[in-house]
Amino acid sequence: MKKTILYIFASLLASIATAQVNTLYYMENNPLRHHLNPAFQPIQKVYVDLPIVPTIYANTSNNSLRLYDVVYPKMINGKMQNITFLHPEGNVDNFYNQLKNYTTINTEASVDILQFGWRRDKGYYTFGLSERVEVYGNIPKDLAKLALYGTKDSVGINNHDLKRFGVKSQAFTEFALGYSRQIDEKLTVGAKAKFLIGQANATLKFKELRLNAGRDYWEIEADGQANASIPGATYSIDNDNNIDDVDINIKKWQDFLNGYGASFDLGATYSPIEHLTLSASVLDLGFIRWRKSMANIPVDGEYRFAGIDYDVKDRYTKWWEKYWKEFRDTMHYTTTKEKYNSMLSAKVLVGGEYGIVNDKIKFGVLSKTTIYNYHLLEDFTVSANFLPKNWFNANVSYSLVCNQYSTFGLGLGARLGIFYLYFAGDYMPTQFTPQYIPYKSKKVNAEFGVLLTFCNREKKAKNEQSKDAQNELEPLTIAASTMNDSYNPNEEKTDDEELIIQDEESSQE
Repeated sequence: MKKTILYIFASLLASIATAQVNTLYYMENNPLRHHLNPAFQPIQKVYVDLPIVPTIYANTSNNSLRLYDVVYPKMINGKMQNITFLHPEGNVDNFYNQLKNYTTINTEASVDILQFGWRRDKGYYTFGLSERVEVYGNIPKDLAKLALYGTKDSVGINNHDLKRFGVKSQAFTEFALGYSRQIDEKLTVGAKAKFLIGQANATLKFKELRLNAGRDYWEIEADGQANASIPGATYSIDNDNNIDDVDINIKKWQDFLNGYGASFDLGATYSPIEHLTLSASVLDLGFIRWRKSMANIPVDGEYRFAGIDYDVKDRYTKWWEKYWKEFRDTMHYTTTKEKYNSMLSAKVLVGGEYGIVNDKIKFGVLSKTTIYNYHLLEDFTVSANFLPKNWFNANVSYSLVCNQYSTFGLGLGARLGIFYLYFAGDYMPTQFTPQYIPYKSKKVNAEFGVLLTFCNREKKAKNEQSKDAQNELEPLTIAASTMNDSYNPNEEKTDDEELIIQDEESSQE
């Protein structure tokens, strides 16, 4: 049982998935880059993202472990085997030493159900319907120490500092309406309002959590809060206000409407000089109010756990029920069913880009800060962007994540007729197992999609230039026409005109 729990814990930390990608920030021909800054205006007059081939984004990362730290090959009895760090031949110490004081887990995913946008004069309107999932965790190293080594000192006290331990996960639907407007040749601003429908939420947060594990008893000092809103959940509360049972029964789609909320995106771009563009945005400023299937458990105070009495004759289920009851009675918590709020994980992006070769090549820098439960996750990206024609865009990037590790990224976007196809990732893996699993990456993300685009801006610009040139030539044409109309060689001349012509001919002779 202990090994199973540890393996799941380690696999979660080193999990790899396929995700809003920083590389998209400077992919100018990508219609959806306004997701990173609502001031960005697509170069296409109209775009549509249909649910037939939806845009998919996902991201999973941690700042401590690679998959290679959890599962790795080793020669045993003359045969190469894949083992975990928990194997008798594995290296538990190496796994533990790879952990930071606090291991941060960050997982995000979204599927665009419907997206479209259109240009009108100097403004651009966007609408989006998406399903999103967020999971963030902050796990102290001492928790892994307790799980891996237990209470090694059987006489004295084993102290474990578990403060700032927390996990937040939530799933919700997002309706977004955005507008961007070009104020003048230098400044463009944008904003986006979002209506949120929450499906599920689970939050656990501790300001203080200490465990003093002794030979005779364990003592816990805690100051934290646990909240949950689970679709179709019914909680049975006993006389001591403790959760006795949880029954989950989803009968209709309304069971997923557990909460409502709102959030906002704000952004701006500014070009102080030619070829240089500065930009900034704030994303997901908002919260969800959870109203159905709630459970609130405050964990505040001091608790003492003296262990349990185990009789080998007891059946497993009875033993587990007895164990859980004794542990629960030790905690002395009180369950309520109050409404509560959960904040979205806000993001702050600041960037700059400079173009050369008539802006066909641009170099950019981007700082991204994610705010989760008062913790900051930092990304810094530099990129080179190539836009030889507006139907093709390529981007290469290099990112430094949480000052811990760095990776290369890649973005490609091409318009084929009315279809726009793209792929982008910030943390492209370079080493794979035979099963194509990136075993030496701490973070892997990707985003890809197929959209319909109409009315390309470059073609419109060329047409306008042609029209302007025609307008410039028009006065000259009119003047020439007037001159031609005023002179006709076959027309009869007056006597005065004949004398003037004869005098001119005489002077030429």
